[in-house]
Amino acid sequence: GTGFAASSQFDRLSRYYTLMALNIPVGDRTTFAELVQLIANFIEAQRNPMALEPAAAAASTPLVYLLGESMGGLVALGVAQARPDLVDRLG
Repeated sequence: GTGFAASSQFDRLSRYYTLMALNIPVGDRTTFAELVQLIANFIEAQRNPMALEPAAAAASTPLVYLLGESMGGLVALGVAQARPDLVDRLG
């Protein structure tokens, strides 16, 4: 999909959440498994940028809600299945 349905809601959602969007170009040939791993690595880096001590990290770790449309939804499911420790909710 184009992501248009989800992107039309970004303005309102950004009032309450920090949004980050992934746009996969049409000609991109990254495999599904590679996409899942790239996104999991990105989330992990965003959640723990300075490798805080475990107690401090637990207190400051933001919740992660993955939202996907069409292929994005499938990738979100793949990330949640591969790394359930990184995903709090799917949408």
